[in-house]
This record gives sequence, C-alpha cells and structure tokens, in this order.
Amino acid sequence: MTVLTQYIEMKIPPYPEIIKITGQIERILRSSQLKEGLLNLWINGHGVGLTALHCPEGIVPQTHFKPLVTQFENPELCGSLLGHQLSLPFEKQKLPLVPWQELVLIPFFKSARWHQLTVQILGE
Repeated sequence: MTVLTQYIEMKIPPYPEIIKITGQIERILRSSQLKEGLLNLWINGHGVGLTALHCPEGIVPQTHFKPLVTQFENPELCGSLLGHQLSLPFEKQKLPLVPWQELVLIPFFKSARWHQLTVQILGE
C-alpha cells in the first residue's frame, strides 16, 4: 500500500463564496497513478467546512448555508458542524461522485483567510 500526501495553501474568500475543488482533487488523484484506494481530505483551521454538495448544472447553491450562518452567527461552530474532513474511496482513478456533485469548501468568516488543504491518498 502506498501513501501519498500533498498540501495546498489556499486563501479562502469570505462567506458566501463557495469554492469548488473537485477538478483540483481529481488532477491530484490522476497524477498519483494509484488505481484504487482511499482519498482523505482535511482543511485546517476553524470557520471553514468541507463537503460533497449536489450542484445542479454546476451551479453552487450558496443560499443553502444561509440558515446555518444566520442561526449560529459563530463561524467556528458552523465550520465544525459541517466538518473539516472527507474520505472518499476511488476505483480506476475515479471518485464515486454522481453527476453535478462537487467537492466544496464553505467559508463562514466575513473576511478572507489562509488555510491548508491536506490531500492524502492511500492505495495501490
């Protein structure tokens, strides 16, 4: 079993911008030359969440998270509720995403901040 780790430094824009990272993650997976295994993603810090989101016609529905932000008004809590990590299996160098599904980062702060995204791939 091979383990590959890559770090991506990102300046995350303020809420309500949602950052699609699917393409970037798929390129990293292809360049790993691993055929099957497990892909782990981790975003450091608070106030940003990581998830797979259904995006009809490629459009990220930014209004989905407004109730969460409005109700809690605490960026750290919103990020923690959404989560900072995501694990996905892959086979034949492909992630199991359905059409229109995107891997996204969702910031909850009102100002831009730097974060590090860790991409770790375990596979053969």
